[in-house]
Amino acid sequence: MRKEEMHALDYFLEAATFVGMVAYVILQIFYNAAFEVSSYTMIYRVLMMLLLYGALLLAEYNPETINVGSGEKLVGKVRFLAVRMIRYAKLIITYTLLIPAVADIAEYSIDEAYCLIAVLLLLLDWGYHMYKIYKYNKEESNKK
Repeated sequence: MRKEEMHALDYFLEAATFVGMVAYVILQIFYNAAFEVSSYTMIYRVLMMLLLYGALLLAEYNPETINVGSGEKLVGKVRFLAVRMIRYAKLIITYTLLIPAVADIAEYSIDEAYCLIAVLLLLLDWGYHMYKIYKYNKEESNKK
């Protein structure tokens, strides 16, 4: 999404996601120092976060990558919704990784259902935005 197309909510989501990602990296470094965990474990966890964040950031700035089947450009409201979907997914993934990192430092065990909740949040994000895109496309085809 271009800078002139971004709203206050978009800036807030970007800032919140970036803060969450930085907090995750700092917590992993602290966890490694405080609990004498293998350095490889910290590197793998930080690298995973950076790769996920980077991949979603690239997809956000080039949403045509999620439209793999066709070479057409995403324009207008469809592009806006696709970018918003990726932005929410980036926020969800960042914070679903951050919460267990905080729990590790607090020496608190998270229930196994947490993983299911994280996946459900991602599916809800995807489903909501895909429904909105479908509804918009259907309205546009009825106008023709």
